[in-house]
Amino acid sequence: MLLQPFFGPYHGNLSSVVELASEALWVRMLLPNHHHQHYYSHLVREFLSCETLLDELLLVASKNSWCTLIRVLVRQHGRSPSYAQPNTCRTPLHVASFYNRLEAVNELLALGAQLETPEAAWRQTPLLVAVQRASLPVVQALVGAGANLRAADKDGWSVRTFLAYHRLSDEIASYLREQLAATQDDDDE
Repeated sequence: MLLQPFFGPYHGNLSSVVELASEALWVRMLLPNHHHQHYYSHLVREFLSCETLLDELLLVASKNSWCTLIRVLVRQHGRSPSYAQPNTCRTPLHVASFYNRLEAVNELLALGAQLETPEAAWRQTPLLVAVQRASLPVVQALVGAGANLRAADKDGWSVRTFLAYHRLSDEIASYLREQLAATQDDDDE
């Protein structure tokens, strides 16, 4: 049952997270000797008291759409739903958008995640990430929450540019054209 936590949603408490992290570390290290597991489990328990690990755990929860864990980390442990990784500036909303995790996107939005935080490499917002990943439900959730359709990455690429130069699905292209037209109408008034 070692891998059981990896195949289902998170339903436990924070002590279950310690066990999950211990198992993940143990599996990742591919330890040939089972007696090393206790040593690495101890290290994970120590690291879990570190604020950075809780923030990184929020990113993992966003990637896997573990909404219960997202809520626990934000509400009970004071983690920010807009936490930005120090080197990459990726937020949980970027991660959930990249992996097309609609449930995580909705949970993060409900918890107050910022829509317009750009990541470091390309300066893309979560909406631009979702457009590139071709996830209509995630794009709709972000636009519905007020994502800026005119935001551009470091090279000046915006939703309008992606529509012109990338092969997007007909559904996403049609939806984005409608939304851009609606925002143009609002600007004209």
